[in-house]
Amino acid sequence: MAVGSPDRVARWLRAAAGALAAVGVVVLGIVVLQADPPKLTAKTLSASVEQETGGASALQPTTCSREGPQAWTCVVADAGGSGVASYAVAVTAQRCWHARRHTAHPRAMPESASGCVR
Repeated sequence: MAVGSPDRVARWLRAAAGALAAVGVVVLGIVVLQADPPKLTAKTLSASVEQETGGASALQPTTCSREGPQAWTCVVADAGGSGVASYAVAVTAQRCWHARRHTAHPRAMPESASGCVR
């Protein structure tokens, strides 16, 4: 087989393409690992708590207010329109949270919920 034969060139191109793909996967992994995690703000926490509790209302959007370094209060409207529930929310360093309802009404809202800001 000659040095510049088409088979040898094809093998070399396949090997180069495989190496390039491997480098691409490594670079993509580094980019994903270095990407900023989502910021925990009143807006992102409100969206997460609303999603996990099943609340939603165009007239009464979910609102969260900071009560301390890791403590928030979120007010969530019942999707059925029967009222709002207030939740005490504890946030962890990993941007995850656990909420406990501290209002008796509406009963359709879950007593507790947890999730992570995405």
